[in-house]
This record gives sequence, structure tokens and C-alpha cells, in this order.
Amino acid sequence: MEDNLKAINKVRKFLDDNNAADIEIKVIEESIFTVEDAARAIGVESEYILKSLIFVFGKTPCLVLMCGANHVDTKLAARALGFTRGRMMPPDDVFANYGFKIGGVLPVGYDEKLPAVLRFI
Repeated sequence: MEDNLKAINKVRKFLDDNNAADIEIKVIEESIFTVEDAARAIGVESEYILKSLIFVFGKTPCLVLMCGANHVDTKLAARALGFTRGRMMPPDDVFANYGFKIGGVLPVGYDEKLPAVLRFI
């Protein structure tokens, strides 16, 4: 729970520092390992879920953001960020480096600026 609190505090600080203090953070106790889990937990269709994934392109960690219905085209994401190839960061490395568990990776709240690519269609 302490790790979750650290992550929540990072996100709260980001929101407060970026004129978004009015955004409410909801903590969901049930599993949100899949897009379907997350959609069910908050009562929306899966296409309204924003997936946040951390990939490594070259040696650079990057965020890959997309709606829940989409799948990652690793080569396309790599090209969009100026790389030739990449891979998803292993779950243990995501947690060790950023404090987020798979299913709870967020698009904001990082100590470092991560390059990001967004696929919305």
C-alpha cells in the first residue's frame, strides 16, 4: 500500500502543478490488470480506457499511450519516437524504476520526462 501511496502522491503533485487540481483521483482496490478489468471497475466501455505502457527503445524508456481497444505496433511506435525497434519494459523493471505495477501504469507522475507517443485511432 505504501508504494501505491507514493505513486498516487506523484500523480497528485503533477496534477496540482499543472493546473489540474480539480481532477479527482479514484483508487480502485480490485484488479485492473486488463483493459476489461479497468473498464468494468469504473463503469465505461474499454475504448474509453487509456492504456499507459512503458517500452524501451534503444536504451530510452518511453511511454506508449493508446485507447484500450488498440494494440501496440512496436515498430510504428519506435519510428514515431525516432528509433528502429523496441520492447516492452519487464514488469519488475517498471515497478523498480517508476513505482507502478502493470495494470496501474499512469501517463503522468514521473520524476523524469519520458518521451511519449499516443495512438488514438
